[in-house]
Amino acid sequence: MKIYIVDSNGFKFSQILARGWIKMGHEVRSFHCLHMPLYAWADVVYFEFADNNVKWLSLYANGTELKDNIPYDPKKIHVVRCVDIEAYSGHPGPVDWTKFDACIFISEHIQKYCNDTFPSLKGTTQHLVRCGVETDKFKIIKGLKSEKTIDIGWVGRLWIGKNFPEALDILYEVRKRSSNVHLHVRGEGYDPKWWEAYCKHKIKVMELEDNITFYDRIEDLTEWYNKMDHVLVTSFKEAFSYVAGEAAACGVRPLVLNSPEMDKTWPEEWLFNTPVEATEKIINVPYDREEVRQVIVDKYPAEKHIFQTSKICKIPTNDSQEKQ
Repeated sequence: MKIYIVDSNGFKFSQILARGWIKMGHEVRSFHCLHMPLYAWADVVYFEFADNNVKWLSLYANGTELKDNIPYDPKKIHVVRCVDIEAYSGHPGPVDWTKFDACIFISEHIQKYCNDTFPSLKGTTQHLVRCGVETDKFKIIKGLKSEKTIDIGWVGRLWIGKNFPEALDILYEVRKRSSNVHLHVRGEGYDPKWWEAYCKHKIKVMELEDNITFYDRIEDLTEWYNKMDHVLVTSFKEAFSYVAGEAAACGVRPLVLNSPEMDKTWPEEWLFNTPVEATEKIINVPYDREEVRQVIVDKYPAEKHIFQTSKICKIPTNDSQEKQ
């Protein structure tokens, strides 16, 4: 089949699906917005986010002429995945959901929020499909970790929703107990700008400059994760957290802020409510790397994610994938 992925967020996560579909023998093309030649070419149109692209297509379908004048084709399969931020931003509201075959959610609380908030969504075929991690890519590599320091990782764009100051508070608490601690931050793009001023000020007044390193780019995240003792996920809102999943697949225990539905997603021993709780787990609660990885292998393999999404999109799969 010919599959067109519309992904306005850099294709980081939709690449998992694309690689899986290509491996099945399907043709896959991706673009960041609706594009008439690709739309006309495709059998399946998969929207990675319920963003303006979804709204625009429903406007086209109802006869509204916009700049590209893409003709809506009801014979094609149209599937939307709603993640989290676009739901809270109100994007699903103006959409005519009768023009789409299905809406996929990755968490129960986002699905409930959307159904409670957007009446137009009711009656739409809905599915809950948890995210999947490429466990063949993210895996345990022994011998990379230094035993001299407590190395803590943090990954993500430094915008306010990721709650980076919580990581600084944890670093501060751990340093009270051990001077040999270092926070490794793979992050950039402070947003809003006053948030950057606050975070940098906090680092200075807490005297954390010597205990923190920022990385603009990490070519091999698998190797980088394997150098960590723990990885922090401090976000206020996560529907899954690929950082937690990728780190865990590498055998590194993530410590995840107990935001909505994280208690249904991750083991209790991976969660924290306060910096002191996180610090206690870092200092006093050991873990087995193979057991941490097994959580991802058992619950969140990419193959399961790809297979379930394929079924919803009516994309043919093979017998071996059906057994996943």
